[in-house]
Amino acid sequence: MPQYTYECKECGEFTLRQTMNEQHDMAECPQCHHDAKRVFSTFQTYKMDGKLKQRIERGQTPRVMSKEQLPKMTPRPTKQSRPWMADH
Repeated sequence: MPQYTYECKECGEFTLRQTMNEQHDMAECPQCHHDAKRVFSTFQTYKMDGKLKQRIERGQTPRVMSKEQLPKMTPRPTKQSRPWMADH
């Protein structure tokens, strides 16, 4: 099971093991039982190129889009595959 890190405003950071099916945006602090936000952390990148490190860090936060922000799909024109059979 993957481990997810959260930060409670009162108690600090803590880590939970959760299944991938669970929601991971918020979790309950095990000490004070307040809501805690998920902390996105990267793996060790101290020897990595600075530009590559920035791209990885930006990619850690998931992109969320509403239905209105999705690109409009245009329907494909239908073509008759056998025009000689249209009158039968």
